[in-house]
Amino acid sequence: MASKTAICNQALFHLKNSKTLTDVDTDTSLQASVFLAFYDDVLEEMLREFEWPFAKRIASLALVETDPADGVEWGFSYRWPSDCVKARYIVDGNMDPSVQYPRISFEIGGDDTGRLILTNEEDASLAYTKLVDDVTVMSPKFRKALSFRLAMEAAPTLAGSDQAGMALGQLAERNYRSAMSEAKAEYLNERQSGNHRESEFIEGR
Repeated sequence: MASKTAICNQALFHLKNSKTLTDVDTDTSLQASVFLAFYDDVLEEMLREFEWPFAKRIASLALVETDPADGVEWGFSYRWPSDCVKARYIVDGNMDPSVQYPRISFEIGGDDTGRLILTNEEDASLAYTKLVDDVTVMSPKFRKALSFRLAMEAAPTLAGSDQAGMALGQLAERNYRSAMSEAKAEYLNERQSGNHRESEFIEGR
């Protein structure tokens, strides 16, 4: 069954480490401590890298201020969604978000309360990547990539700094990049062609 602990155990297998974790969040071993030190940042970085379908959300933004004093060229400031790790694009409330329209300009700002979205779009909605920690909604290929990335980060501590340990870390890095490419390609192959918005993966090529 897919779980955070199962992903960490896969990472241990990649490093040829014989330890098996029962629950990474409660285990007091060195292996669990190392994975917990990296897990949250690694997951957020991977989510930010691509517009993953399982983490995509579109939500109406909460207006903070009209003609914000610090915004100068911006007509509206909106509160950054609390579960957002990557703002993708602004969606006009009257538009179909699945169709490619001219991009609406925005900028990330902040105030004493937190982060802001600054834009000239009234009644704006935001397409964004959510911080998803439920591994069961992630694709198997994404989970596989996550296990290799954790192995890559943990290798210096868990596999050692000798030649064999370095080789395992380098192998994990290569496998991570390959697994990420496969996960992105799988998503692109599942998309319907036509007038739908091109993903950042295509636009960046």
